[in-house]
Amino acid sequence: MIAIGAEIWLGFITRLPLASFPAYRMSMIREIWACANQILSQYGDAATLHAAQRAEELLVNGDIEGQRTWLRILARINALEAAPPPSAQLN
Repeated sequence: MIAIGAEIWLGFITRLPLASFPAYRMSMIREIWACANQILSQYGDAATLHAAQRAEELLVNGDIEGQRTWLRILARINALEAAPPPSAQLN
């Protein structure tokens, strides 16, 4: 009986939107930004290409959630590249 209840509970939890768990969502958002920053530092001008290729590889392998994560990382990389350098923001 407990196992059945646990399965129902876990199924319910996995179907809730992330907005239901604000602390988890904030942690995930920070991790995505940190990954984007790391990929940009590691790959430089090729960071966008690397992230896009990784997202495509995961899609081809059927890992939809992994692909979504890399698309989020790619969006953050694009945002970081579009931001003015810190010295330009001070003026």
